[in-house]
Amino acid sequence: MAGNSMLNDPLVVQQVLITVATQDTHMQHTQRQIQNIVEQVQTYFRAEASAVFCQKMQDWQARYAQVREQYTRFHDLLVGGSGLIQDSGQQSVRVVSSLGAGDAVLRELG
Repeated sequence: MAGNSMLNDPLVVQQVLITVATQDTHMQHTQRQIQNIVEQVQTYFRAEASAVFCQKMQDWQARYAQVREQYTRFHDLLVGGSGLIQDSGQQSVRVVSSLGAGDAVLRELG
């Protein structure tokens, strides 16, 4: 079908969603690891350099959290967008069927 986008293919959408969810899991794990390092440094190292390190790591964590939020937003928008496209496609098939369209039109609509 001409103009076919990845959102029209549920398998492609599902694979992208799995990839995004996997990346988010990795990002959560990384955040926990960094937080553990910061806590260890705060507990066992009492120096100005360690305070600077911890502050920089906390700044990094805040920015990283923003990236994760964008991943979540992308995931949610992709789920919603693909659902709308699939629903619209199904509705188009129902309308064309109710109008008595031929099989060729229905095949083209998917």
